[in-house]
Amino acid sequence: VEDRNNARLEQEMQRGKLASNKNKELHAPLLIVEGYMDAIALWQEGIRNVVASMGTALTKEQLLDAAKLSKLDRQTGTVVVCFDRDKAGVRAAERICNSGLLFALSSEVPAVRFKIATLPEKCKDPADYVEMKKSEHSANQMGTIIDVEDDFNFEVVEPAMEWMEWYMERLLS
Repeated sequence: VEDRNNARLEQEMQRGKLASNKNKELHAPLLIVEGYMDAIALWQEGIRNVVASMGTALTKEQLLDAAKLSKLDRQTGTVVVCFDRDKAGVRAAERICNSGLLFALSSEVPAVRFKIATLPEKCKDPADYVEMKKSEHSANQMGTIIDVEDDFNFEVVEPAMEWMEWYMERLLS
């Protein structure tokens, strides 16, 4: 009887998590990462709102498509660029901000916000973040549920800055 109750409780928790995840996905920003390995690593951890730019060069068409995708079934949307923490990734984010592209898109798609995310210092890219979190959890909390998705959202996505604010901070530092 106890095993059946535990199994039933586990099923109810899974259903609740699926409903919660579906709701999160509907309201989550669209993430743009550099490489497909970054996108796959995040996808495997439950972050489904991710696309890979396949490099650091983003065109106006790609950003416009991302803006439209971020707004699906909603009035507003958010696009978060989360490039690698290396020089190339940081320069690419600066280039996007400096090019006038995001400023122009802000006029074309005013209901979409563009943000830049910064990974923690110890991580070179989103895939590295996933691996770091998995190893932290396994070393510190044996037997507990690993929720890299929540960690990534809390530490990377939520603190992402509006592109202009991020760029001004870069210029002044």
